[in-house]
Amino acid sequence: MFSPSLLADLQTRQWHGNVRELKNAVEHAAVVARGRTLQISDFPLPNQNNAGLHEISIEQVIRCWAKESLQKKPADKEPLHARFLATAEPALLQFAIDHTGGSRIEAAELLGIHRGTLRDRLRPYGMDD
Repeated sequence: MFSPSLLADLQTRQWHGNVRELKNAVEHAAVVARGRTLQISDFPLPNQNNAGLHEISIEQVIRCWAKESLQKKPADKEPLHARFLATAEPALLQFAIDHTGGSRIEAAELLGIHRGTLRDRLRPYGMDD
């Protein structure tokens, strides 16, 4: 299922690969969404190496996520900030670890935090193996 804001965003993108590129993006989003309504954050960002593709800023992604989060969970008592951190922080931490080849020390340095802080931040997400 597509929200109106998601459809509007997808219509602003240039699909240089035409139907095949759009189909791949929707399939990717469906896997990420795991059965829930698709959100803009489920879609891969446009390939910024290809000139002419519409670029989406992180601010746009966060605004779309926040709007959709409030629309689908209006009764959720967890504050929006906490929901955002629970969504974004694990991805950022995992990116840093992957980018540094699994080195937690280098990942902490990349993030600008102490390695103990990294370990503490990973623990709530079950990433502290």
